Amino acid sequence: MANCVIDGCNHDSFMNETKCALHCEKPTHKIPYTSRKLLSTFHNQLLDHIIECVFPGKSESENINREQLKQHLNEGHRTRDFPDQDLSVFFDNISFPHTEIKDRHFYIKILNKLGEIHFKNCSFSLFKFESQDTKCFFEQCTFLASWDLSRTNILDNQNKVLYQDCTFNKIVSATPEFDNKLMIQKSLFSDCDFKSSVEFYDVVFIEPVFKNISPKALQIDKLVISNCELRNRFITSYLTINEILIENTIFKDKFEFKHNHVKRLVITNSNFEKIADLYDSSFSMFTIKKSIFDDFVGFEECSFGDIDDNDTKYLSSFIYATFLSFVNFRNTNFKSGLDIKNINLKEPPNFLNTVINPTNSNRETFRIIKNSFDKNGNFIEGNKFFVLEMNKYKEELSDKKLSQEKLMLWFNDVISGFGQSYLKPISWIFALSVIYTLLTISHESNYLYKIFPPANDYIQEITKGANTIATNILPFEKFLREGMELISLLFYILFSSLIWQTIVSIKRKTKR
Repeated sequence: MANCVIDGCNHDSFMNETKCALHCEKPTHKIPYTSRKLLSTFHNQLLDHIIECVFPGKSESENINREQLKQHLNEGHRTRDFPDQDLSVFFDNISFPHTEIKDRHFYIKILNKLGEIHFKNCSFSLFKFESQDTKCFFEQCTFLASWDLSRTNILDNQNKVLYQDCTFNKIVSATPEFDNKLMIQKSLFSDCDFKSSVEFYDVVFIEPVFKNISPKALQIDKLVISNCELRNRFITSYLTINEILIENTIFKDKFEFKHNHVKRLVITNSNFEKIADLYDSSFSMFTIKKSIFDDFVGFEECSFGDIDDNDTKYLSSFIYATFLSFVNFRNTNFKSGLDIKNINLKEPPNFLNTVINPTNSNRETFRIIKNSFDKNGNFIEGNKFFVLEMNKYKEELSDKKLSQEKLMLWFNDVISGFGQSYLKPISWIFALSVIYTLLTISHESNYLYKIFPPANDYIQEITKGANTIATNILPFEKFLREGMELISLLFYILFSSLIWQTIVSIKRKTKR
């Protein structure tokens, strides 16, 4: 039988494999009864590997100790012959098969008799490894099945994490077995890749969950943090993730979430007691509901929504979100709109250079933003959102019957764009000047009376009465043209309104 092809391994290859039972690939499910030889062979070779790690070499003087250690590892209880804390083992490139406690060759009990284990380049088909006494460190390992983050002590390493550069192909989860919360005392992940979801339920984290060292982009399909308490910093950067769900959770320290790309983020009924910094992150779908932020919150340079889709599901919403300190939205882009009509703000937020798609946004959102600029004395930026507010107000009245308010909004929009354009009223002034000039020429040449001569008597009676009424409006009498008093009055009012709109528009562009 040929030896295993793995360098440094002296075991025979297993059956038709090129590798031994330790190193050959294992199925991700329970090994069938017909293949139990694999599990038994793996069990025996695992014992040999551990003994070789503890007693390297094969001198006769160590044979007795080897047999004693083998007996110690095979026994179901601890003995005094070998203090477990002294048994330190390094596993490299070993594939650990699925096993259950009822299996005859339940090799987990062997691992539980060790004091320290360093797993490197290993793969795991089992769903958890739990030990209160064994210190572990997983480096560049692959977890093929769903993995339960059970109670495991950490073996001291450079980054002080349990999992370093590991890959998780299925769900990674942490859930307490009883009613009490699960207490995790150490940092879990550093520069790991997650092909599926990471889920925490009823967990108290004493140290940061993620301690990423390299700036490489990481991926997670879904992150769930429910009914948890994070007492240290929560830091993730350069992360690409489909969905983040945070609910009923307390962040006791800084929430740092920079340079990330998220398809959907939902935060519900959670408290952030320190700074929350989401700088330069993008969110396709974003909702914060019934959550409280005690300290500074930064969304600077963030992008929200989908630029190619105005579906309301991409609308960014802050529903009863409470900000007890300053919140910064500077240089953000809400591509599919923003809804903050139910937001609670203690201080005026900063929306400088913010771009908001008005399609799905509401009037109250623009009013809040306008007022935030007005309170800070930035009336020029405030006027921009005043226009958006008025446009939304006009949309609200579009389905209602004609009224004075609706007419004035329409007139204000057409004449000056709600005071934002001084070119519009100036253009109207020139256009009306041309019309008035043509009317005066027509009056002097009697063109109107030549159109239908039989009606001239009626026209004269009507215009005479109307002109008499116009001349009795004393403040305007001296400005009216003889024979065209009513028309002159109407144009005078129009010109006055347009000049006023021009002045207002210029002031809104230059007011300090």
